[in-house]
Amino acid sequence: MLAHLGLSVRHGNPTSWKPPLQKVDLFVIHWPDAIFWSSKSVAQLWLLILQVITNFVFLKLRGTRILWFVHNLQPHDLQLERRQAWDVYVSALSQLIDGWITLSPSTAGVAVERYPELSRKPQSFIWHPPYFIGYNGNCEQARQELGLASSALVYGHAGQLRPYKKLVPLAERFEQIAPPGSKLLIAGLAKDGVDCALAELSNTVAALDFRSGSLTSEDFERVLTALDVFIAPYCSFLHSGALIHALSCGCVVVAPRVPFTSDLAETVGSDWVIVYNGEISAVTLAKAAASARSLAGEKPDLFTLEPSANLERLAELLASMKLRLCHAGGSHLGKK
Repeated sequence: MLAHLGLSVRHGNPTSWKPPLQKVDLFVIHWPDAIFWSSKSVAQLWLLILQVITNFVFLKLRGTRILWFVHNLQPHDLQLERRQAWDVYVSALSQLIDGWITLSPSTAGVAVERYPELSRKPQSFIWHPPYFIGYNGNCEQARQELGLASSALVYGHAGQLRPYKKLVPLAERFEQIAPPGSKLLIAGLAKDGVDCALAELSNTVAALDFRSGSLTSEDFERVLTALDVFIAPYCSFLHSGALIHALSCGCVVVAPRVPFTSDLAETVGSDWVIVYNGEISAVTLAKAAASARSLAGEKPDLFTLEPSANLERLAELLASMKLRLCHAGGSHLGKK
């Protein structure tokens, strides 16, 4: 989208010392929490925080605008010392940025409630875009490749399997709340004890099919294509690319009611996006099953999520951040 508006786009690493040495009009940061994934110790984390904030200060002194895509309110499954580091880090980041974006209309309010400093900065939203699907098979082919019965009602989840996703409690209750004969396919790389818990449950829960290990993009999309219903019973999240990926593969999705999922249900349709309050129930899974049967073989209309439908809002945000607009030879922003 930025390139379409005339900006030259290249990769930049905010933990190196190179960004302040290179004059750029706009620095976009997608995952400030990425340093929390890679740091091996709290001491190393503080060093990375110092590097990022120092770089941003120098970028600001050179006139660079900083735009934050707020994907998460904080890294998932944080321990106390790292949570304290995050609070310091994001407080400094919130003061240094010139604008910010969320990935659906209503999630901005959640971000401001958590980080009030953001209310003083230009803001907009751009829908998380649909995914281009590289897996070429249909549902029947995907199920054959995975060894699943073509007639089964298959619920599931794929990707990184982490505690906040609450997949272990889902697996424990699945046979009590799912329609009779349903299967629960969970596939991906499990962390922080989730692997052992799901492996143990797979010995006692007949409906659970747990496949542990890293997934390639094709593996991931094969699983999504094989599912009738993608379940994301997360305990805390701001946005979810996994839900968009599942919709792009033609899955009905089920998730807790939060601002993002409510926006998504309103935009894509409540037959494709089924939200629930509190704990997931038999009523919710039955509703998802009915939708999956009636929509079998169809794909949701995701045009509203396409970059072309969101481009104007991005241009308006960049203008409000006082990036130079140039209209010669067609509208574009920033320097080539």
